[in-house]
Amino acid sequence: MPAETAASERDIQILRETVAASQGGDLERAFALAQAALADGLTHPVFHRLRGLKHERQGDLEAAAADFRDALADAPNDFATLNALGACLAKLGRPGEALSALDVALSLEPGFAPAHCHRGGALEALGQTERAREAYEGALQHDPGSIRALGALALMAARRGDAPEARALAARALELESGEPVAHLALGLADLETGDVTAAERRARTLLENPALSPQDQGIALTLLGDAVDGQDRAEEAFGAYE
Repeated sequence: MPAETAASERDIQILRETVAASQGGDLERAFALAQAALADGLTHPVFHRLRGLKHERQGDLEAAAADFRDALADAPNDFATLNALGACLAKLGRPGEALSALDVALSLEPGFAPAHCHRGGALEALGQTERAREAYEGALQHDPGSIRALGALALMAARRGDAPEARALAARALELESGEPVAHLALGLADLETGDVTAAERRARTLLENPALSPQDQGIALTLLGDAVDGQDRAEEAFGAYE
């Protein structure tokens, strides 16, 4: 067998093993196979996408975005990678670029709920609240069990002072995932709206004990805590939370 043929068959086998690991839920093995393949000089959108996801998990968002772009260079119509790039750019504080990638993803796959959710987040960051709400509602139309969309809509309802709507949406999210932080934030804001400052404080402190809480959600939780203790005439504690 010619060496080139053997190498080609080996490359195909590595790709098959990587895809099988990813589809089977063994992401750590998929990440390792993709990393090794790229280190050996093999290139394929699957390898770049998986390494990008690994970088994103590790917090190296610039490296993740670069890998997603490399994947798209060979597979420009891969809506899942476009969604991953959009989510990554949003985390990097570049919502305009994120929105562009997500719009392309949805033009290719209009029913892809995660892209609708990430689009909602990008629109919120751009201050386009009503369009963001429509994006989250679009996610729910395609996936009624979208925890992210339910939590986001609950938080938006709480921020506009609609405590009943916030509680109803948050309850739906928490039925699916009891630890969903955005839903708990929405309930905390609803507690404040209805004057239950001790419940709001308790919820905020519980959230802040979660090491996986995102920096943005930490900021909301600290503001919630500040408002809650200020409502109990504990001005010094409130100032510390705001600071």
